[in-house]
Amino acid sequence: MVDLRVQEFGLLSLLKNLGGKVSINRLILESNLSDSAVMRSALELQEKNLITIYVEPHTIINLTSEGVVDAEDGLPERRLLNAIIELGGKIELKIAYEKSRLTSKFEKIALGC
Repeated sequence: MVDLRVQEFGLLSLLKNLGGKVSINRLILESNLSDSAVMRSALELQEKNLITIYVEPHTIINLTSEGVVDAEDGLPERRLLNAIIELGGKIELKIAYEKSRLTSKFEKIALGC
């Protein structure tokens, strides 16, 4: 028989009650323990060959500040095109840039240069 600490026993019981396979986030939520306490107990249980920890990598994508602007206002190409359409379809490029509120940094990008 293996000696278990109170937290280890509680975590083992919780795992059983949750169906035997659960994410670490769910364990933290259901156990009302800190993430470090849950991980420490889980690692101890794994060392005692009572559980197996599976690590599944995942990808997280975050918008940059420029990406946030593009997501909210539209891509420079689309903004320029919309400005040209709103101004009647034929207009000086300088006026279209002003209407689209493009900074000089994005003027060439909007033209595909």
